[in-house]
Amino acid sequence: MNPLETEFLTAKTIQGEAGNIPLRNNTIPWQLALTAADFRNIDLSEIEVVSLANRIDTKFCLSLAQVDMILSLLKHAYRMLTVQGYRLQDYQNLYFDTPDFALYQLHVNKRAHQYKVRIREYVSTHQAFLEVKHKNNRGFTMKNRLPVDPDLPFLGSQEHSWLAENLPDPYLNLEPKLVNTFTRIVLADNALQERVTLDFNLGFSSGWRVEKGGCAVIAEVKRETRKQPSLFLELMHSCHQRPTSFSKYGIGVALLYDHVKSNRLKANLLWLKRINGGI
Repeated sequence: MNPLETEFLTAKTIQGEAGNIPLRNNTIPWQLALTAADFRNIDLSEIEVVSLANRIDTKFCLSLAQVDMILSLLKHAYRMLTVQGYRLQDYQNLYFDTPDFALYQLHVNKRAHQYKVRIREYVSTHQAFLEVKHKNNRGFTMKNRLPVDPDLPFLGSQEHSWLAENLPDPYLNLEPKLVNTFTRIVLADNALQERVTLDFNLGFSSGWRVEKGGCAVIAEVKRETRKQPSLFLELMHSCHQRPTSFSKYGIGVALLYDHVKSNRLKANLLWLKRINGGI
């Protein structure tokens, strides 16, 4: 088993230079937890109606303090996913790329067709899927996935056969590159036409290197079309928050691999430092 595949299984703690470093930061701001408790709940079976595997994504970079304020204004228009009594869901990803980071280069160079390959585990349900995300030249994101064993996070013959049907040939020589963990809040609007995710407690690791996102939150609005109305987007506009491009995989690579060019991610990297008091 590749060391990163082992890391995926033990992502709660990674051996670092200073000893055992917790990759996942499960400290939840108490005010955010209280705000989340005020939402009406929606369960997994209901939210499947708005799964939006093919969609338009709109992302924003926010702080935990901003999210707490924004959530308080959304309670009447959205419900919050609740799984086994939990509203703040833990996720972990194992990302794959070619030896020369070809998929990462597609993203940073803003190519017309971009791909990401990962194994994602939904920690609360202990379910895992091999996923391929494809963003096309029209800005639409399509996601295909294959159920896998979360305790065996590697690409076997079945997974390679499936990837050959869902990924172009030049990108099939894959190897694990990094582990990413985060906590997610999932909202669905009352009409079940829109999904909003809020990702925080970001963690990235590869071998001994570990990086964290601090108080950063990545918000993503998922809709079928750009014309579809969204209260969340209206709030972002009223708060003068501009949409941005933010890839957890891209940022993870830029933070963990010094030899990989990351000039085009400089704005996001500087934002991470600034929001966490680094500059």
